[in-house]
Amino acid sequence: MRPLTLAALVVSFLASSTLGDEPKKVNYGEESAGGNGGREFSGPLLPDDAIITAIQVNSGRNLDGIKISYRTADGKSHTVQYGAVGGDLQKAVTSDAGVHLIGISGRAADRVDAIRFHFSDGTMSELFGGNGGKEFKLMVPEKNGRYVGHIVGFKGKFGRVIDNISIVYTVD
Repeated sequence: MRPLTLAALVVSFLASSTLGDEPKKVNYGEESAGGNGGREFSGPLLPDDAIITAIQVNSGRNLDGIKISYRTADGKSHTVQYGAVGGDLQKAVTSDAGVHLIGISGRAADRVDAIRFHFSDGTMSELFGGNGGKEFKLMVPEKNGRYVGHIVGFKGKFGRVIDNISIVYTVD
C-alpha cells in the first residue's frame, strides 16, 4: 500500500470536515497518549446525529490511521480519516445502532503503538497495532458509575504514523 501524500491528506480532511454539522459543544480530553513528534491534527468532528457504522484501523508496529464510517439522520453515509493510511488495513470494528464510542485504550511511548475502542454497551474491540510502549486509557467522563458522553473525534499529532492522540467528546 503506498503512502498518501500530504496534499491528499489535506484534500481528504477538507472534504470530510464539511460533511454535516459539527456537534454543538465539544470537550477536549485533558490527557493524551504518545509523544510530541509530528504535525497537529484536530477533527474533523462527527455531527450530533452520527451513527458510527464501522471503524477501520491502519497499523503495523504503530498506529498509522483511523477511519470512521458513519450515517447521518438523512440516511447519507460519510467517512472521516485521522492520521495516515499506511500500514496494514485491519478488519473493521462495527457497532450496533445506538451504541456510542466512549473511549480508547492501547499502548504508547514516542508514538501510539496500539489502540482498542470502548463502546457504551460495555464491549471493546481487539487491540490493533504493536506491543511497544506503556498502557493508556482515555475515556469520556463518568458520573455515578455511568459514562455521560461519547467521542465525536480525535486530536493529536501525526507524521507517517499517529504520534499522539486524545479524545474529543460531547456530554449527553
